[in-house]
Amino acid sequence: MLLNSIKNERGITLLEVLAALTILGILGALTFSLLTTTVTHTNKTQSHIDLRQEANIILSDLRQTHRNAEEEYTIHTDELIGRNDISFPEIKIKNEPPNETSILPSAKISPNKHLYVTFTLQDKQNQTFEVDTIIEKSFADNKHSITLPTPDGKACSIYTGSTNYWDTIRSALDLPDPISANTTILIEGNLIIPNGKELKGISKDNVSIYITGNLTVQHGGKVSGATLHVQGDFDHQSGGHIIDTSIVHVSGEHKLAPGSSSQGEIYVFTAGDEGFIPYVDPDCKDL
Repeated sequence: MLLNSIKNERGITLLEVLAALTILGILGALTFSLLTTTVTHTNKTQSHIDLRQEANIILSDLRQTHRNAEEEYTIHTDELIGRNDISFPEIKIKNEPPNETSILPSAKISPNKHLYVTFTLQDKQNQTFEVDTIIEKSFADNKHSITLPTPDGKACSIYTGSTNYWDTIRSALDLPDPISANTTILIEGNLIIPNGKELKGISKDNVSIYITGNLTVQHGGKVSGATLHVQGDFDHQSGGHIIDTSIVHVSGEHKLAPGSSSQGEIYVFTAGDEGFIPYVDPDCKDL
């Protein structure tokens, strides 16, 4: 009986071993592929963060240099980057709008003119980050008061509410879409233009919006047909659009995210105390 029991015991066949190894191989390949994809995505994300941080440092240094200069000075582009793993494949820094992008080893710059800055950063993984902005010239008296026009002939609006989303502000001020010509708006606080919303004016020449706080243009948000004066920072998020019919003046920092769009003009002041002092005409009532 014991002999029969031993004879009935069955081992693992070669076919079963091969099948098990095949399954393990497939699972191993899938796991390796998943890990590789995750690592690649993580490295790419970190690369964008590093490039953006380096771009912000470069712009900060350029603003500081432009602000402190009392006479013409030279920019050596090979000294702008503080890291060995990031380079300039393209750069143009001039006192007039560049008509092409090229390598510029050095340039004579006048602090009495606007500084047009266009460059691309590239790292060892061939990831890139593009910057296209304007640093405004230095002003002897860089603060200016604004007088909001009275409702006679021009629209005058002041918003002091706690909610700072554009659609809420536009509704509270009963503004048309697009905003009518000869309109001046003072927003006391921050302004956020969220996804799918557009701050739309009839013309950048006669629609002016003054913001005492920060401006944020989120993914899918747009600005068109208006001139914005921002006392604080401009958080230009990925997927946010500044259309070419608009102008943005920034007294603080222009935080430019990868994937943002700037066909319009963006001017960044060079001194920390620049901006505007809101002055409200007594005939212009708070809403």
